[in-house]
Amino acid sequence: MFRGFPCPVCGGNKTENTFETLDIPYFGEVLESTARCTDCKWRHVDVLVLKKDRPRRHTLRIESPDDMDIRVVRSSQGTIRVPEIGVEITPGTAGEGFITNVEGIFERIEDVLDSPSLQEDGKRREKARELKEKIRDIKEGRMEATLIIEDPTGNSSIISEKAAKEDMHPE
Repeated sequence: MFRGFPCPVCGGNKTENTFETLDIPYFGEVLESTARCTDCKWRHVDVLVLKKDRPRRHTLRIESPDDMDIRVVRSSQGTIRVPEIGVEITPGTAGEGFITNVEGIFERIEDVLDSPSLQEDGKRREKARELKEKIRDIKEGRMEATLIIEDPTGNSSIISEKAAKEDMHPE
């Protein structure tokens, strides 16, 4: 761990940075970097794959509650889609890589749906509630869905024999 740069949120000089090399089964070695401000609690996490790969698309059909445990690695360049519920998570300038499981992806979506900006407007609040019901149905196996991760760097993955992996081609 080292301390270094000013916090981009509060400007304080109490950022802590950690780096950890992890060996992810069936995926390989990754470097997880975390920057965190001890004053305002801002944090940024990224996962860098220590190998170079081709642009890839990973697709998983979610059919049962057991699928919630499948491991997911998303690099800061990966785009996540769940077409059945109209969700797309695209990388932005402050995009973070992460390692989680399928359930963790849905929890991240639910966190966004709970944000105050969606809760202030009646129509948006109702739409968020309906989407959360669909997510609950997927988690509990009452609704099937497809999880897609596309990554131009090839550094994202769904780690399961159930997941299809294909090269992405320029259109």
